[in-house]
Amino acid sequence: MKHFLLSLILVVCSTSVWSQTLSVKSFKLLEDVSYEGAGLPVRDQNGDICALVKVVTAETDFECDGGMSGIVKMERKNNGFWLFIPSGSKRITIKHDKLGVLRDYAYPEAITAGAIYEMVLTDEKVKTIVVNQEEKNTIVWLVVKTAPVGADLYINDVKRGVTPLTLKLTNGRYSYYLDKPKYNRLAGDFILTGEEPDGKKELTLNMLQAIAMLKIGTEPETGATVLLDGKEISQKTPVSIEAMKLGKYSVVVQKEMYLPASEEITITNNDTILRTYQLKPNFGTVGVTAPEDAMIYIDSVLVGKGFYHNRIAPGIHTFQAKKEQVRFKTETLNIVSGDQKTVNLVVQTDQGTIEINSEPSKATVYINEKNFGKTPFRITKMQVGKYYIKLEKEGFEPVNMPIVVEENVSAPVSVTLKALPIAAADSTHTVTTVPSAPNDSLKTIEKIQKQVGVKYKQVESWGKKMISKIK
Repeated sequence: MKHFLLSLILVVCSTSVWSQTLSVKSFKLLEDVSYEGAGLPVRDQNGDICALVKVVTAETDFECDGGMSGIVKMERKNNGFWLFIPSGSKRITIKHDKLGVLRDYAYPEAITAGAIYEMVLTDEKVKTIVVNQEEKNTIVWLVVKTAPVGADLYINDVKRGVTPLTLKLTNGRYSYYLDKPKYNRLAGDFILTGEEPDGKKELTLNMLQAIAMLKIGTEPETGATVLLDGKEISQKTPVSIEAMKLGKYSVVVQKEMYLPASEEITITNNDTILRTYQLKPNFGTVGVTAPEDAMIYIDSVLVGKGFYHNRIAPGIHTFQAKKEQVRFKTETLNIVSGDQKTVNLVVQTDQGTIEINSEPSKATVYINEKNFGKTPFRITKMQVGKYYIKLEKEGFEPVNMPIVVEENVSAPVSVTLKALPIAAADSTHTVTTVPSAPNDSLKTIEKIQKQVGVKYKQVESWGKKMISKIK
């Protein structure tokens, strides 16, 4: 029965109650107040001077949370309390047992080192409407205008469009920020009560132009890559980055053969910031020599011919020389940063023997197109490897063949040469003989037989001896 009555009340009627809530009435930079006037400077864990936020309120017993940036120190004062916070802080949460919670309040101005700000809290009564379950929240039209126009508007961290912009929202508390290239971010919050005149609320916001400049150089060499908040800058050092917005930036400088340098930079005003990074070498040097017509390889990559000298990254590296029909010793070195090494690539001493015989003998021997003499042939101290052999002899077909020379091994080759076919015109040879000197004729016959390489028979004729080939 009680449950039924409660439901009936919620459905039929609406009630209005007044309650207290915590909000920020104003937040501003105190330009005419020096930091030293507030006492000794307070520094954060990095040794940088903190910003001071003077919180003005008649209440006491507040709890504060600075989020990721944190709060370095909190001091109670007669008219409120002071907060010492790191430069670049973005948001703060303030709690009170009676007034409630001011959650994730976004500072409307950039928090810079050594600056002093005033935050005035208010606990004015705000009318809270309790409606039945079927009634919707009140619709309010939000009109946002900016100078300049064209800024990206984010409400509760969600992009809602580009200014000028009109949005339909419901009553409640909202946080916002504006982003535009070459302008500093502008952040704050607003409340829609649902009772705005004509159901509309206007925000007119002025953005400050970002005119800070960051100049980055490197030594002992230029041409380094710069990463700003993880994004690579198109230029190489020395580089000038204009229109830098206020805030913190991560800077990383990289160059091949050097260790990277990194730093977190805070831009607190529109000045020019200069940074020169001393890069630490991370390389050794190596000089490689080989025969002038040999190709030099490091880690299987061709780097030069005959001679090479350059930087090399630390680690284990393999050095080789290559030349046709020649084998070189392979060298391996462990390079440490700062090393200066030399490598001499020499011919490998592995050798063997080539031995060639032919039938008939006295055939000319060519090895890789070079004349080495006649058979029988023997040569020692040949470099291990593959060679191409050619035998030539007049009246015989040439012979071509590969041969592989192995270490400390003799490679014997025996070849029988094949005679070339004899043309018909040459099938009969006439030898004039004198009857009183038949032995001279026989010698002539033997000579022809030896030159041609086939057998012949004698045919007697008056005053002559005819020699014809025996088929």
